[in-house]
Parts: sequence; C-alpha cells; structure tokens
Amino acid sequence: MNDNVGKQIVKAHFDGLAAKDMARVPWAKEATLRTPLNPAGGESVLIRGRKAILDFFDSILPAIRSAKLLRYYTGDGGCVAAPSRGRPLERQDTLCPRRISP
Repeated sequence: MNDNVGKQIVKAHFDGLAAKDMARVPWAKEATLRTPLNPAGGESVLIRGRKAILDFFDSILPAIRSAKLLRYYTGDGGCVAAPSRGRPLERQDTLCPRRISP
C-alpha cells in the first residue's frame, strides 16, 4: 500500500473523529482496533469487526470535543503514525491499513 493511501485513511479517521461520525472511515468488515480505551481489557484485547469498532467509537465520541491531525509519519508495511491535538486528549494514533485476501 502506498503512502498516499495510508494518509487518506488516517485523514478519514481524524475527519471522522472531528465530525463524530466514524462510519465515514473505510473500516473493513474484518478490521481490528487496539486501544487502551477498550473497556473489555485495554490494549491487550482487540476490538474485532467494523460493527464492534463503530459501536466502540459511538460510546466515546461524546467525550471528544476536538481532534486535529498534526502530521503523518510513514513506516514499513504501510503503517502511518499520526500525532494529533484535541480535547480531552493529545494522542498518537498508528494505523496499519492492509488488504484482506478474498
């Protein structure tokens, strides 16, 4: 996956946070999410599947007052790290988009 595709996905992620509409992010049906905010066990437990990810974000979006993408860092394997500034958290997200085999 090229850097531009990764950046577009990261931008969609932060645009979704800012608009409080994570359904606009192109989550694959089989997507997984690792986050310390997972109520089922933090980072050690993956949130699996598009619906579960959207349900998770629906539960936390009311607490997010703002989100602004600051820059992109790309790495091996198509991962894109993106620090952001917002309320109530400043954060660093790393998204690793990958193609799913049919």
